[in-house]
Amino acid sequence: MIRVVTDSTADIPEEILKKENISSVPLRVFFGDDCYLDWEEMTPAQFYENLVTSEHHPRTSQPSPDDFKEVYQKIAGPDDEIISIHISQHLSGTIHSANAAGEALPNLKINIYDSELVSMGMGIMVVEVARAANRGAGREEIEKIIEHYRQNVKIYFFVDTLRYMYKSGRIGRAKALFGSMLNIKPLLTFRQGIVTPLEQVRGQSRALKRMLELIYEDFKGKKSIKMALVNAADEEGALKLKSILQAELDIEEVFISAVGSVIGTHSGPGVLGVILSPAY
Repeated sequence: MIRVVTDSTADIPEEILKKENISSVPLRVFFGDDCYLDWEEMTPAQFYENLVTSEHHPRTSQPSPDDFKEVYQKIAGPDDEIISIHISQHLSGTIHSANAAGEALPNLKINIYDSELVSMGMGIMVVEVARAANRGAGREEIEKIIEHYRQNVKIYFFVDTLRYMYKSGRIGRAKALFGSMLNIKPLLTFRQGIVTPLEQVRGQSRALKRMLELIYEDFKGKKSIKMALVNAADEEGALKLKSILQAELDIEEVFISAVGSVIGTHSGPGVLGVILSPAY
Protein backbone atom coordinates (compact mmCIF):
# COMPACT_ATOMS: atom_id res chain seq x y z
CA MET A 1 0.00 0.00 0.00
CA ILE A 2 1.14 3.54 -0.71
CA ARG A 3 1.48 5.83 2.34
CA VAL A 4 1.46 9.60 1.82
CA VAL A 5 3.61 12.02 3.82
CA THR A 6 3.90 15.80 3.61
CA ASP A 7 5.02 18.60 5.90
CA SER A 8 3.12 21.22 7.86
CA THR A 9 3.76 24.00 5.34
CA ALA A 10 1.05 22.42 3.15
CA ASP A 11 -1.43 24.06 5.59
CA ILE A 12 -3.84 21.15 5.13
CA PRO A 13 -6.61 21.30 7.78
CA GLU A 14 -6.41 18.55 10.39
CA GLU A 15 -9.76 17.02 9.45
CA ILE A 16 -8.58 16.49 5.86
CA LEU A 17 -5.28 14.94 6.99
CA LYS A 18 -7.23 12.42 9.04
CA LYS A 19 -9.87 11.72 6.41
CA GLU A 20 -7.35 11.11 3.62
CA ASN A 21 -4.81 9.26 5.80
CA ILE A 22 -2.00 11.79 5.26
CA SER A 23 0.94 12.00 7.66
CA SER A 24 2.38 15.49 8.19
CA VAL A 25 5.84 16.22 9.59
CA PRO A 26 5.81 19.57 11.41
CA LEU A 27 8.34 22.33 11.00
CA ARG A 28 9.19 24.44 14.05
CA VAL A 29 8.59 28.09 14.90
CA PHE A 30 10.49 29.97 17.62
CA PHE A 31 9.61 33.07 19.62
CA GLY A 32 12.85 33.79 21.42
CA ASP A 33 13.91 30.53 23.06
CA ASP A 34 10.39 29.05 23.01
CA CYS A 35 9.91 26.39 20.32
CA TYR A 36 6.56 25.19 18.94
CA LEU A 37 5.62 22.55 16.38
CA ASP A 38 3.77 24.17 13.48
CA TRP A 39 0.00 23.47 13.64
CA GLU A 40 0.47 20.90 16.46
CA GLU A 41 1.65 23.11 19.34
CA MET A 42 0.83 26.49 17.83
CA THR A 43 -2.37 27.10 15.90
CA PRO A 44 -2.53 29.87 13.31
CA ALA A 45 -4.74 31.94 15.64
CA GLN A 46 -2.20 31.66 18.47
CA PHE A 47 0.63 32.52 16.10
CA TYR A 48 -0.91 35.74 14.79
CA GLU A 49 -1.73 36.81 18.33
CA ASN A 50 1.90 36.21 19.34
CA LEU A 51 3.10 38.05 16.26
CA VAL A 52 1.46 41.19 17.63
CA THR A 53 2.23 40.76 21.34
CA SER A 54 5.66 39.07 21.48
CA GLU A 55 8.82 41.13 21.81
CA HIS A 56 10.58 38.55 19.63
CA HIS A 57 10.39 38.26 15.86
CA PRO A 58 9.63 34.61 15.04
CA ARG A 59 12.03 32.33 13.25
CA THR A 60 11.58 28.85 11.82
CA SER A 61 13.50 25.63 11.30
CA GLN A 62 12.98 22.59 9.12
CA PRO A 63 12.34 19.10 10.56
CA SER A 64 15.40 16.99 11.26
CA PRO A 65 16.13 13.74 9.40
CA ASP A 66 15.21 11.93 12.65
CA ASP A 67 11.76 13.57 12.56
CA PHE A 68 11.19 12.05 9.13
CA LYS A 69 12.68 8.68 10.10
CA GLU A 70 10.26 8.45 13.01
CA VAL A 71 7.24 9.06 10.76
CA TYR A 72 8.45 6.81 7.94
CA GLN A 73 9.12 3.91 10.30
CA LYS A 74 5.80 4.38 12.08
CA ILE A 75 3.56 4.31 9.00
CA ALA A 76 5.24 1.86 6.64
CA GLY A 77 5.46 -1.92 6.74
CA PRO A 78 7.68 -4.11 4.53
CA ASP A 79 5.09 -4.19 1.71
CA ASP A 80 4.32 -0.46 1.81
CA GLU A 81 5.67 2.34 -0.34
CA ILE A 82 6.00 5.95 0.86
CA ILE A 83 5.26 9.00 -1.28
CA SER A 84 6.70 12.04 0.53
CA ILE A 85 5.86 15.47 -0.95
CA HIS A 86 7.38 18.70 0.36
CA ILE A 87 7.68 22.47 0.19
CA SER A 88 9.76 24.00 -2.60
CA GLN A 89 13.48 23.63 -1.93
CA HIS A 90 13.84 27.33 -2.78
CA LEU A 91 11.91 28.15 0.39
CA SER A 92 13.07 25.51 2.87
CA GLY A 93 15.60 22.75 3.37
CA THR A 94 12.83 20.39 4.49
CA ILE A 95 13.23 18.11 1.47
CA HIS A 96 16.93 17.66 2.27
CA SER A 97 16.02 16.28 5.70
CA ALA A 98 13.50 13.95 4.05
CA ASN A 99 16.16 12.75 1.59
CA ALA A 100 18.64 12.14 4.41
CA ALA A 101 16.02 10.10 6.28
CA GLY A 102 15.25 8.08 3.16
CA GLU A 103 18.94 7.28 2.65
CA ALA A 104 19.17 6.13 6.28
CA LEU A 105 16.27 3.69 5.78
CA PRO A 106 17.31 1.58 2.77
CA ASN A 107 14.90 -1.21 3.70
CA LEU A 108 11.88 1.04 3.15
CA LYS A 109 10.56 2.11 -0.26
CA ILE A 110 10.60 5.89 0.06
CA ASN A 111 10.01 8.25 -2.88
CA ILE A 112 10.55 11.95 -2.17
CA TYR A 113 9.23 14.80 -4.33
CA ASP A 114 9.68 18.57 -4.39
CA SER A 115 6.20 19.98 -4.95
CA GLU A 116 7.72 23.28 -6.19
CA LEU A 117 4.80 24.82 -4.29
CA VAL A 118 3.81 25.95 -0.82
CA SER A 119 0.75 26.14 1.45
CA MET A 120 -2.45 24.80 -0.11
CA GLY A 121 -0.85 24.86 -3.57
CA MET A 122 1.08 21.89 -2.30
CA GLY A 123 -1.94 20.90 -0.20
CA ILE A 124 -4.18 20.34 -3.23
CA MET A 125 -1.49 18.16 -4.80
CA VAL A 126 -1.01 16.12 -1.62
CA VAL A 127 -4.74 15.59 -1.07
CA GLU A 128 -5.24 14.41 -4.66
CA VAL A 129 -2.26 12.05 -4.37
CA ALA A 130 -3.65 10.63 -1.12
CA ARG A 131 -7.07 10.09 -2.66
CA ALA A 132 -5.47 8.24 -5.57
CA ALA A 133 -3.42 6.11 -3.15
CA ASN A 134 -6.56 5.31 -1.18
CA ARG A 135 -8.18 4.10 -4.43
CA GLY A 136 -5.24 1.78 -5.01
CA ALA A 137 -3.32 3.81 -7.60
CA GLY A 138 0.30 2.88 -8.24
CA ARG A 139 3.37 5.11 -8.22
CA GLU A 140 3.26 5.70 -11.99
CA GLU A 141 -0.22 7.26 -11.81
CA ILE A 142 0.68 9.20 -8.66
CA GLU A 143 3.72 10.72 -10.35
CA LYS A 144 1.45 11.88 -13.19
CA ILE A 145 -0.79 13.57 -10.60
CA ILE A 146 2.20 15.28 -8.97
CA GLU A 147 3.40 16.58 -12.34
CA HIS A 148 -0.10 17.73 -13.31
CA TYR A 149 -0.37 19.95 -10.24
CA ARG A 150 3.24 21.17 -10.52
CA GLN A 151 2.41 22.38 -14.01
CA ASN A 152 -1.12 23.66 -13.44
CA VAL A 153 -1.44 25.10 -9.92
CA LYS A 154 -1.52 28.88 -9.93
CA ILE A 155 -1.17 30.90 -6.74
CA TYR A 156 -2.32 34.50 -6.43
CA PHE A 157 -1.85 36.38 -3.18
CA PHE A 158 -1.12 39.73 -1.63
CA VAL A 159 0.46 40.71 1.66
CA ASP A 160 0.21 43.79 3.85
CA THR A 161 3.96 44.30 3.67
CA LEU A 162 7.01 42.62 2.16
CA ARG A 163 8.96 43.30 5.37
CA TYR A 164 8.51 39.76 6.73
CA MET A 165 9.61 38.09 3.50
CA TYR A 166 12.59 40.41 3.27
CA LYS A 167 13.70 39.74 6.86
CA SER A 168 13.39 35.96 6.41
CA GLY A 169 15.19 35.86 3.05
CA ARG A 170 12.17 34.30 1.28
CA ILE A 171 11.36 37.35 -0.82
CA GLY A 172 12.58 35.81 -4.08
CA ARG A 173 12.05 37.91 -7.21
CA ALA A 174 9.78 40.30 -5.25
CA LYS A 175 12.88 41.91 -3.71
CA ALA A 176 12.71 44.66 -6.32
CA LEU A 177 9.39 45.79 -4.85
CA PHE A 178 10.65 46.10 -1.28
CA GLY A 179 10.68 49.64 0.04
CA SER A 180 8.13 50.91 -2.46
CA MET A 181 5.65 53.60 -1.51
CA LEU A 182 3.17 53.40 1.35
CA ASN A 183 -0.07 51.48 0.83
CA ILE A 184 1.18 49.59 -2.21
CA LYS A 185 -0.12 46.02 -2.15
CA PRO A 186 2.14 43.74 -4.18
CA LEU A 187 0.29 40.98 -6.02
CA LEU A 188 2.50 37.90 -5.91
CA THR A 189 2.64 34.37 -7.27
CA PHE A 190 4.99 31.37 -7.29
CA ARG A 191 6.95 30.36 -10.36
CA GLN A 192 9.33 27.40 -10.24
CA GLY A 193 9.02 27.45 -6.47
CA ILE A 194 10.08 31.10 -6.09
CA VAL A 195 8.01 34.10 -4.93
CA THR A 196 7.48 36.21 -8.04
CA PRO A 197 5.75 39.61 -8.38
CA LEU A 198 2.77 40.01 -10.65
CA GLU A 199 1.88 43.68 -10.19
CA GLN A 200 1.84 46.52 -7.68
CA VAL A 201 -1.57 47.96 -6.78
CA ARG A 202 -2.43 50.82 -4.44
CA GLY A 203 -4.80 49.81 -1.63
CA GLN A 204 -6.36 46.51 -0.61
CA SER A 205 -9.66 46.93 -2.48
CA ARG A 206 -7.84 47.61 -5.76
CA ALA A 207 -5.46 44.72 -5.11
CA LEU A 208 -8.41 42.39 -4.59
CA LYS A 209 -10.12 43.64 -7.75
CA ARG A 210 -6.98 43.22 -9.83
CA MET A 211 -6.33 39.75 -8.40
CA LEU A 212 -9.81 38.68 -9.48
CA GLU A 213 -9.22 40.08 -12.99
CA LEU A 214 -6.02 38.07 -13.32
CA ILE A 215 -7.78 34.92 -12.10
CA TYR A 216 -10.59 35.36 -14.62
CA GLU A 217 -8.05 35.84 -17.43
CA ASP A 218 -6.42 32.53 -16.52
CA PHE A 219 -9.41 30.38 -15.54
CA LYS A 220 -12.60 31.64 -17.19
CA GLY A 221 -13.88 28.81 -19.40
CA LYS A 222 -11.85 26.07 -17.73
CA LYS A 223 -13.74 23.10 -16.32
CA SER A 224 -13.62 21.26 -12.97
CA ILE A 225 -11.35 23.61 -11.04
CA LYS A 226 -9.89 22.81 -7.63
CA MET A 227 -9.68 25.94 -5.49
CA ALA A 228 -8.11 26.75 -2.13
CA LEU A 229 -8.47 30.01 -0.25
CA VAL A 230 -5.78 30.80 2.29
CA ASN A 231 -5.74 33.62 4.80
CA ALA A 232 -3.85 35.00 7.76
CA ALA A 233 -6.55 35.82 10.31
CA ASP A 234 -9.03 36.90 7.61
CA GLU A 235 -11.46 34.02 7.19
CA GLU A 236 -14.25 36.51 6.43
CA GLY A 237 -12.27 37.76 3.44
CA ALA A 238 -11.66 34.19 2.28
CA LEU A 239 -15.37 33.35 2.48
CA LYS A 240 -16.24 36.48 0.50
CA LEU A 241 -13.76 35.47 -2.20
CA LYS A 242 -15.24 31.98 -2.25
CA SER A 243 -18.72 33.33 -3.04
CA ILE A 244 -17.42 35.64 -5.77
CA LEU A 245 -15.33 32.98 -7.50
CA GLN A 246 -17.92 30.21 -7.28
CA ALA A 247 -20.34 32.48 -9.11
CA GLU A 248 -17.87 33.08 -11.95
CA LEU A 249 -15.87 29.85 -12.36
CA ASP A 250 -16.56 26.13 -12.71
CA ILE A 251 -15.36 25.20 -9.22
CA GLU A 252 -15.38 21.46 -8.49
CA GLU A 253 -14.08 21.63 -4.92
CA VAL A 254 -13.11 24.34 -2.43
CA PHE A 255 -10.67 24.21 0.48
CA ILE A 256 -10.38 27.00 3.03
CA SER A 257 -7.32 27.07 5.24
CA ALA A 258 -5.43 29.40 7.52
CA VAL A 259 -1.81 30.22 6.78
CA GLY A 260 0.13 28.34 9.44
CA SER A 261 2.82 29.70 11.72
CA VAL A 262 5.83 28.75 9.58
CA ILE A 263 4.50 30.30 6.37
CA GLY A 264 3.09 33.19 8.43
CA THR A 265 6.56 33.93 9.80
CA HIS A 266 7.72 34.70 6.27
CA SER A 267 4.55 36.28 4.87
CA GLY A 268 3.36 38.21 7.93
CA PRO A 269 -0.25 39.05 8.77
CA GLY A 270 -2.83 40.25 6.26
CA VAL A 271 -2.26 37.53 3.65
CA LEU A 272 -5.15 36.65 1.38
CA GLY A 273 -4.59 34.16 -1.39
CA VAL A 274 -6.35 32.11 -4.04
CA ILE A 275 -4.94 28.85 -5.39
CA LEU A 276 -6.47 27.20 -8.45
CA SER A 277 -5.86 24.29 -10.76
CA PRO A 278 -7.86 22.26 -13.23
CA ALA A 279 -8.55 18.89 -11.60
CA TYR A 280 -6.41 15.94 -12.71
